[in-house]
Amino acid sequence: MTLSRLSPLLFVLAPLATIAACGSSSGSGEGQYSTGNPGSSGSSNAGTFSGSSSGGGSGGGSGGGSGSSSGSGAFGGPAVGVGPRTIQEADIYKLVGNTLYILNVNRGLEIVDVTNLQSPRLVATVPTATSPRQVYVEGNTAYVLTSNAPDIDCGGYKGTCGWSAPGGVITQVDVIDVTSPASPKVLGTQQISGDLQDSRIVGHILYVVGIDATGAETLVASYDVSNPRSFAKVAEVDFPFGDWDIGVFLSVADTRIVVAQTGDTCDLVHDNGNCTDVPVTQFVPIDITDPNGALTLGTTFLGNGVVWDRWAMDFDPASGIFRAVMSSDWNGNSGGGMLAVWSAPTTTSAPTPLGNLAFKAGDHVTATAFAGPRVYVSSNTSATGCPDPLVVLDTTNPALPAQLGSVSVPGVNDFLYPHGDQLISLGHADVGTSNACGQGQGYVSFQGSGQLAVSLFDVSNPKSPSLLSQVSFGGTQSTIAANRDDLKKAFLVLDSLGLILVPYQNVDTTTQDAGAQDGGDIPTQSATQLIDFSPASLTLRGVAPHQGLVERAFPVQTDVVAFSTESLQVIDISNRDQPATAAQIGL
Repeated sequence: MTLSRLSPLLFVLAPLATIAACGSSSGSGEGQYSTGNPGSSGSSNAGTFSGSSSGGGSGGGSGGGSGSSSGSGAFGGPAVGVGPRTIQEADIYKLVGNTLYILNVNRGLEIVDVTNLQSPRLVATVPTATSPRQVYVEGNTAYVLTSNAPDIDCGGYKGTCGWSAPGGVITQVDVIDVTSPASPKVLGTQQISGDLQDSRIVGHILYVVGIDATGAETLVASYDVSNPRSFAKVAEVDFPFGDWDIGVFLSVADTRIVVAQTGDTCDLVHDNGNCTDVPVTQFVPIDITDPNGALTLGTTFLGNGVVWDRWAMDFDPASGIFRAVMSSDWNGNSGGGMLAVWSAPTTTSAPTPLGNLAFKAGDHVTATAFAGPRVYVSSNTSATGCPDPLVVLDTTNPALPAQLGSVSVPGVNDFLYPHGDQLISLGHADVGTSNACGQGQGYVSFQGSGQLAVSLFDVSNPKSPSLLSQVSFGGTQSTIAANRDDLKKAFLVLDSLGLILVPYQNVDTTTQDAGAQDGGDIPTQSATQLIDFSPASLTLRGVAPHQGLVERAFPVQTDVVAFSTESLQVIDISNRDQPATAAQIGL
């Protein structure tokens, strides 16, 4: 992999979700929750996730790979004299004061002045030559990540079905001065071989992960963002990619990155035609303890099962415990999954398996969330169509993880949001077809058919969780403009407002839904749904139709702003039953 020197070019900027690592039982790792609106600077009116997780299976193993640069030895904590570093995560928008940066896949960076929400103004557009993916804003500088391959989503998973990373792809980091939002200036660029998988800023270091199919490698590079005018690569490690079918997911703490590559054993050996498909996840730990960006490649280890997204892995630097949940099969008929617990990954040896728990909760794991020692896992029952089970697991004793309780859920959960004694989920509703259980179909695939559904659970007694409330909305083929890794950015739980915002799209535009105009005669293709929530219930409120396929909706001042590639909409929510468009501009 080679990187270009800084060179002036004209490219794009878009905003970011700044996610601060919060102090909790998971230390400075991701996968926990904090208050703050993703995509906003200094906002305190949205209770949202502060990170990610992805991960693996049980059992140990070894793997290959080579790395460059040096760092500290173990992953147990920060460097001497250095406190925990803030973890930031990108999104497709960033609100900084009264300036809104929107990443538009068709036009690049669009900068909007929202000082007067009755009359928002598009003040600048910065085109990009390649597909814009992510952006970070540090002070008066934006770091924009683009790729010359489209960000393809297959059933909500990263990558295409039967996916192989494209060859000849370049990920580019553009450095843009936004001191004057109306006159952004491109300072320079850096390039990394391969298709962008994900990134984080930890402290003042940007970590970028890509896949280069030409060299069959996964690439991890670090960049110092402390001085935008001398932005440069610090270090890089490369290791075999292996043609993984399902995807590559990251778990990030301020001391380490674990790259989870998921698929089957044929992917692991590049499928010579004689292998037997056995689901597996390969974990590659990378030491990022050095606050100045040095990288050290750790010892690869394997998990027996498939990780479907980032939320299925959690690492606690304080205790040195690494946990992962995986489905027992990659084609959706496994009959359950496994929770595995390891000691901390290090640079010298594979982690020690501490304990594991096989659970037979359904045919396929659909959503996972970690909250302290608890682990919530939702799965579907596609074979029987019976209501889908949500199980509560416990890792208080890492050597003996246990299942505490379970509850049946109509439909399927795609995303779980722990909220104290509550658990909130986003998924798809039961489609209502009768079956042997005397109930509906239960299972619909992520981004597949079925109305969207939001559910509220009482988990105050983990041995006896209960479904308190569920609301459904949208058409028969409703979806969210985010893959599984990014659902936390589109599904906003706003604690101070007692409000949930869900921007959604109807894939089948001929289907009528609750947002239809003119008394339901005209279907709404795209809209933002408002849902009130309290400790005991959910209440479906009004829906705001949107011109274009809405991607995000979030609070700004006393209103809500929603945007698509076509338009930006200001929504007056003073009457939540009848939210009204207060202003709209084309993008």
